[in-house]
Amino acid sequence: MRKIVVGSVLVTMAAFATLVFPVAAGAQSCDALASNIVSKFGNIPAGQGTMDVRIVSNRSDGRYVMYGETPIESGATNPACQAAGTCLNGGLKYYPASRVGFFIVPPHLSGTLTQFFSDRRYGTPPFSFLPSYPFNPGSTDDLDLTIYLGDSIFGTKTGEVIYTLKSWGNAQGSFQGMCQDGMLYGFQGNTMFVFSLFNLQLNPPPR
Repeated sequence: MRKIVVGSVLVTMAAFATLVFPVAAGAQSCDALASNIVSKFGNIPAGQGTMDVRIVSNRSDGRYVMYGETPIESGATNPACQAAGTCLNGGLKYYPASRVGFFIVPPHLSGTLTQFFSDRRYGTPPFSFLPSYPFNPGSTDDLDLTIYLGDSIFGTKTGEVIYTLKSWGNAQGSFQGMCQDGMLYGFQGNTMFVFSLFNLQLNPPPR
């Protein structure tokens, strides 16, 4: 069974190429990016605001490229919330800092993405039997993602990415993200992940 290691927020391949050597480019902390996101959400209640997300990954051995986005953008819409105008567009939901007993959970973004892989190929009619194209939309995985926007006494750091591979037995992992020029990126082994967070929306409940 192939082991897939994933993190999250997307970018174009051109931007991806500029980050191939992040140390040389001057890797930065994610404090400024996280602070900007938190300040824009303000005091909105938990889960009542979202940010859209894209993620790409590439490997040094070239085996495959991964692309991820929120499910609603992949066609998984909810007619009920669409009709009511209450959909949050499937983005990562924002959760402000909260207290659990004596401890503070830092602000974070959390949600589920749909992953596409370049080595899962498909064909189109009338040649559906020929696997001509990468990123088969009929063979995707689900990825739970959390991006922390603050530090905690438990060792969590701003920009840390926590993920759960829901299609692979709920295997979990994490890595410390770095930020530069509005992008969040990180490494695990021979794989680089790049994230774009955008389209911040505030959706307070109706009064």
